[in-house]
Amino acid sequence: MEYVWGVVIAGIVLIIIILIVLLSKISRTQNSIKSSVSQSVVDNMDKLISSLGNLKEEYGQISAKLLTLNEINNNTKTLKSYLTNPKVRGRWGEKLSTLSFLRKIQTN
Repeated sequence: MEYVWGVVIAGIVLIIIILIVLLSKISRTQNSIKSSVSQSVVDNMDKLISSLGNLKEEYGQISAKLLTLNEINNNTKTLKSYLTNPKVRGRWGEKLSTLSFLRKIQTN
């Protein structure tokens, strides 16, 4: 009977040792996975931050172009309003005529 108990205890000890080894391997694998995932997350965050920086720069460029287009649009509306007003158009014609006449006088 002692022999049987000795074998049972040895078997239990062997199972405990196997479980300890397996838990150790699982722990190392888990740490490796955490490290890998952490590095992957850090890399992706770096890429995201870089992309956001590029987007911010592009937004600034687009914003500046939109301001320029808005200014051109406003100037075009003003010019259109001047050109559709006969009195203003007539005054511009007179001024251009005067300037043209003055240039001819200066060159002669």
